[in-house]
Amino acid sequence: MRIKKFLEMMDDKFDYQRIIEILKKTYGWGIGTITSIDEFENDSDYFLNPQNDDDYIEQFNIYLTDKIANRSRSKLNNTPSLR
Repeated sequence: MRIKKFLEMMDDKFDYQRIIEILKKTYGWGIGTITSIDEFENDSDYFLNPQNDDDYIEQFNIYLTDKIANRSRSKLNNTPSLR
């Protein structure tokens, strides 16, 4: 899996520098969240086509929180007893 570099991020739909800054200030996430961007954007259970940076931040925060807590929507959706 390729990790996006900061310079590559500047050309994308979202302002990743602003997103990382808000995640850091508001939620306390560190600069290491950059390494989870590709995973987040490739996870259809969490990346729900955000319309703007604020929507992206909200979804990404939920993804990071679940990742840290070791609970994943993907795992829950694939558990037969929970269907």
